[in-house]
Amino acid sequence: MKTKKNNLLNFCPFRKVTDFDALQGVPDWLETINMSKYADQFTVAGYDKLEHVCKITDNDLDSLGVKLIGHRNKIRKSIKALKDHYRKKRESCTWERLTLF
Repeated sequence: MKTKKNNLLNFCPFRKVTDFDALQGVPDWLETINMSKYADQFTVAGYDKLEHVCKITDNDLDSLGVKLIGHRNKIRKSIKALKDHYRKKRESCTWERLTLF
């Protein structure tokens, strides 16, 4: 029998897994993390592909107008997940190529 504590840990509305491969671009990514208010700033700054987002630094977030610490943390956390996604994808492709030959 599960305890109340375990049930609460399994349900967390703020915990959302993003399928990065299904995203249509940076505005779509920002929408999934509830940061779509910054979509225009990202677009104007030239961040039109998710691969470009992986290179964003704290200074870039400043120049994009992301000043609130909670927003910065949410974007940084998602960028880290995006980097991990691309790293795993590269490793998977490398492994598949090695096993084909």
